[in-house]
Amino acid sequence: MNPKHPYQQQPEKAFWKKTAGSQYPLDITQWYQKKFPIAQHPIATAGSCFAQHIGKQLKDQGFNFVDVEPAPGFLDNASRLDYGYGMYSARYGNVYSSRQLVQLAQRALGQFVPEQAYWLKDGGYVDPFRPTIEPEPYASSIELDTHREHHLQCVRKLFEEARVFVFTLGLTETWVSTQDGAAFPMAPGVAGGLFDPQKYRLLNLTCADVIEDMENFFKIVRRINKKMRFILTVSPVPLMATA
Repeated sequence: MNPKHPYQQQPEKAFWKKTAGSQYPLDITQWYQKKFPIAQHPIATAGSCFAQHIGKQLKDQGFNFVDVEPAPGFLDNASRLDYGYGMYSARYGNVYSSRQLVQLAQRALGQFVPEQAYWLKDGGYVDPFRPTIEPEPYASSIELDTHREHHLQCVRKLFEEARVFVFTLGLTETWVSTQDGAAFPMAPGVAGGLFDPQKYRLLNLTCADVIEDMENFFKIVRRINKKMRFILTVSPVPLMATA
């Protein structure tokens, strides 16, 4: 006997309410097939602000969360967050776009040295690629360079030692240098520097751009760590502002 309509003989996983809407999130099992195990592997995270929740959950649930740039012992918990410790697997702050991510890998491996080494702010210096990582500007460009060199060494260590890398895609819009295409997490002038339309432009990455960036990122990391696996997530946080 033929069904009255095409949905009558569909399995439960074809219906949102039965499979997801009425289920506790961790009990949802029919919509995906696990591609590879992660429970015993070192897991690193990066991405837009929502990615902070992923890292926290991994730590809270007892996974092997990688932190290659831990806070010094003299900082209390509140101060650690102020200085960007413990939010991600290294102190790179929010990595909003695929372009920012691939350039982070290139910088960590010495493949890309941006023209702009610092932005000025309140009589001090901030890192254009993580301008809010410190609550106050650095006192000198030398101090900034020293901190950045250590940071990039830690990022390279992360790519060499982690077995799973979770990246949360956040934005397609990013501000870039007209000199060398360096991508910044914030528009110049917001947390340091001065906006100059001759030096900076808005780039809205296309789907093809994002795919190309991510494929390049995978290739770069796998040259130094063939065992690395990747998990991509998408931030549900809405865009705060558009240019």
